[in-house]
Amino acid sequence: MTQGLSLHIGLNRVDPAGYNGWDGQLAGCINDATAMQGIANRCGYHATLLTNEQATAANVIAAIGQAATTLTAQDIFFISYSGHGGQIPDVNGDEEDGLDETWVLYDRMLIDDELYQLWSQFEAGVRIFMLSDSCHSGTMAKVLYYNQLPPAMPSPAPSSKGMGPGRIMTPTAYRAIPQDVQRAAYIQHQAIYDSLQWLATKGDRATVDASVILISGCQDNQLSGDGDQNGIFTGTLLQVWNNGAYQGSYYKFWKDIAALMPATQSPNYYTVGADNTDFANATPFVINGQATQPSSGGAPSIQGPATLAANDAPPTFQINAGPGRYYVVEITSQPALFDYNANGSQRNANNFYGSWSDHPHFTAPSYTLPADIWNLLKNNSQLYYRIGTTTSATGWNNYQVSTADADGIHAPSIQITGAMQPQPTGGSVPSIQGPANWSATEGAPTFQVNAGPGRYYIVELTTQAELFDITNYGNDRTADNFYGSWRDSPHFAAASYTPADDVWHRLAANGDTVYYRIGTTSSATGWDDYQVSTGDQEGANAPHIEVVGNHRQIQRTGTQPTHVAHAPGMTGVGVAPLGR
Repeated sequence: MTQGLSLHIGLNRVDPAGYNGWDGQLAGCINDATAMQGIANRCGYHATLLTNEQATAANVIAAIGQAATTLTAQDIFFISYSGHGGQIPDVNGDEEDGLDETWVLYDRMLIDDELYQLWSQFEAGVRIFMLSDSCHSGTMAKVLYYNQLPPAMPSPAPSSKGMGPGRIMTPTAYRAIPQDVQRAAYIQHQAIYDSLQWLATKGDRATVDASVILISGCQDNQLSGDGDQNGIFTGTLLQVWNNGAYQGSYYKFWKDIAALMPATQSPNYYTVGADNTDFANATPFVINGQATQPSSGGAPSIQGPATLAANDAPPTFQINAGPGRYYVVEITSQPALFDYNANGSQRNANNFYGSWSDHPHFTAPSYTLPADIWNLLKNNSQLYYRIGTTTSATGWNNYQVSTADADGIHAPSIQITGAMQPQPTGGSVPSIQGPANWSATEGAPTFQVNAGPGRYYIVELTTQAELFDITNYGNDRTADNFYGSWRDSPHFAAASYTPADDVWHRLAANGDTVYYRIGTTSSATGWDDYQVSTGDQEGANAPHIEVVGNHRQIQRTGTQPTHVAHAPGMTGVGVAPLGR
């Protein structure tokens, strides 16, 4: 019988002895934890609540470890955290930015390396759902400086005492440990924190066979607001959950929460470990994992392996097209290529395959990629895939896709190991691909990058294409019309890049179009063998994003911004599902 265990952590204060005299007073965190425990009890979990003095690192680790030894395939572990988030120096070298994220527990900070190692102890097939209402809780794509929330904002959700929408709620605090306190606490107990990282030396590289879904309270460069009754994120979640009346998937749950949140606090959705489509499609908190079934407007599903070696046999996918429906399969190294209208001209045999190009529609419950297609695609480091279904054996009647064109970054994917991509030489150029359009008011878009093996890259964004040419137009660059990632970050090597939200918001507010390019180099810190994806004088031909809903457009048209779906900060490299 499928079983569910849950753990709910809430800290309105911490032990000053562990934090150089700071007690970390908050107001709504215990209420948050109690509310999550209530949901767990209602759904049939065996729930554990740890608050204040009970929420020590030892007790939290023991509770998670006990769950790992108890749960087996198909079981579920629901964990929620409400409290401060922090960062400490990374000593074991598993973080590109040199910082490990932490939960600020009662006696000490729990390091993301420790939590990730705990995830690796769960059996394959176990589902883990995690909620984190703390600062810097988006992913592990971290920044050192974040946007300060305003001192008061409209409350989007009722509190446990009936505070209705529209009432002004003044957060009593933000859920981030102050940097001076954080630094002093680390120095005070440095030997302990450094030793803990070495004990969990694999850190983010530990293999996780379970399936983890995280919905967090904000992005990395934002703060989570603490209220008198609940945190802003938890209060909104409770409104959307509606005492159990909510119907929809985990992903839809996140989207519906995010739609009610203030612009200064944008929740994030993130996954770690094995892909599990049934888990992702299930109604949140449900123990038996029953998926929300596609209706006439619902989406079909496809499931494949999480990883493959380049010398493995072609992948086989499990298909759920729905009764009476036929399907086609599409697979690509660049998720933006699912959007034929915007990017169809960039498709080629090495980055995209649609089964419809050489085969009629399928009906079998499984599909194996042809060997000749696999040989062309397997030299990419990651392959995204989806199906399209129709009620016609040969046509496209009632066509539906498992992942929408604009949501390609969220499509299931296969990580390819041992891929041998040719290194750019001579006149070949690197490439970067982003969405065709994006909202000016939502979190920053994510770009897919192909710099070439052994090469590092920087990213440049501008509202005026000529500003790529620093020789002739460098003096015209300002923070409102140009951004180069080299200003505040080292060179990158990850397969995707997401700028800070404040960078995107600044550019999107001042232009209807944002042009972008990458520059690559063979040096991690210098500019050896520098190449650009678009030449200085060819900026007008650079790929670009059409901005939707900025103030300029609203003033011109008198209309409200159009909502554009987005995929916030998911780098896929060096990440762990830990709220900050």
